[in-house]
Amino acid sequence: MSDTVERVPVSLRMPPEIYAWLKVRADENGRSNNNEIVQILKAAQQAEQQRTAA
Repeated sequence: MSDTVERVPVSLRMPPEIYAWLKVRADENGRSNNNEIVQILKAAQQAEQQRTAA
């Protein structure tokens, strides 16, 4: 059994100003752009789950 996490490739287009913000944020957090997007989405998912559970 492998310890790797299954990932689904996704192609994403975004406005240049969002990409620039993402790059700065990822650099500040020591992450790749991809990992930063995953962290942002996880936080949004958790926030939504908390709102719907309340």
